[in-house]
Order: sequence, then structure tokens, then C-alpha cells
Amino acid sequence: MSSDPTLVKDRHCGSCTVCCSALTINPLEIDKDHDSFCSSCVPGVGCTKYDTRPEICRTWHCLWRRMPTLDFNWRPDRSGVVGTMGGPEDGYDFTVTWDVLGPESVVTSRRMIDLVTNSIAAGAGVYLSAPARPGYISGKSLLNGVLGKIESDRGIEATRQIIWQELQNAKSMPQIPILP
Repeated sequence: MSSDPTLVKDRHCGSCTVCCSALTINPLEIDKDHDSFCSSCVPGVGCTKYDTRPEICRTWHCLWRRMPTLDFNWRPDRSGVVGTMGGPEDGYDFTVTWDVLGPESVVTSRRMIDLVTNSIAAGAGVYLSAPARPGYISGKSLLNGVLGKIESDRGIEATRQIIWQELQNAKSMPQIPILP
């Protein structure tokens, strides 16, 4: 349990261990590649050394843990996406990155489109990230410029097509190795 005041009260990871496998973590912080479980993780259960886990694991929390507007179905093991809040990047005061881990159709769902367009309207730089092979940085695509206007000005189908294409762009980006 965390005493972090930015977390939604009474919302816990439970049996979700998506961040323990899906996220790429610098090998100097913890010995694990993208898409592989940390040696201390029991899939679907959690960390075997929870009380003494590395600092990165103590301080990182997905957006489902931080955003009260995301219901239980947005928990990463249920939704197929992991949201991460980040600091300034590409001229934005803060960023939101959605790592697509499950069915790609999740990015074209109305719920996802609403999250993306609302985040852009709030001033965030919003990225879609596609998984990379183990040991490599995931490709990501900034949605703000390509979406431009808010979705209601363009129509839902056009927005779906743009978001889908940006995920394909993120998937096709050159894979850069993570250097220790």
C-alpha cells in the first residue's frame, strides 16, 4: 500500500501485474526486459519481495491508479493499455503515454478516443506507444499534431482512422536498444 497522495483512495493493483512484465525498465534499476517478468513477480499474484522492492517499483503507478475517472475496466490487465503520466516533453507541460499491450482495437474504442481527446483538450502531450522486442525502446507517436482539432469537429470515424494509423506508425519506428 502506498501513502502517495496522487493515488486514488482504496484503489490497488490487486492481481494486475502488467507493469511487472510489459514496461521496459532501465537494466541498471532492475534486471528485466520489456515483455518479460521481473524475477520477483508471480504473474497474476504480485511481487514476492513487495516490502523491499526497488525504488522504481515503489514510486511508479499507472494512470488507472491515479485517475479517479478511469473505472475498473481501465485496469491494465483488463483494458490492454497502460497509461503513464510524464513531465514536460515536446513543448507540453505534461504528457500522457498509452502503451498498447492488448488488442489493437482498444485504441479505436470510443472510451479511448474520449480519453485521448480530453487529455489533449487539457493541454497534455498525448502519445501512443507500441511494444518493442525485448531490450529495445518502444516506438511512440505524438497524437496532438495529427489530431489537431478536437474529435467532435472531425467526426468519430475520422478520429478512429487517425489514431489507428498513428499506432501503426509507432509500431514501424526503428527499434533503439536500451543501453545499460
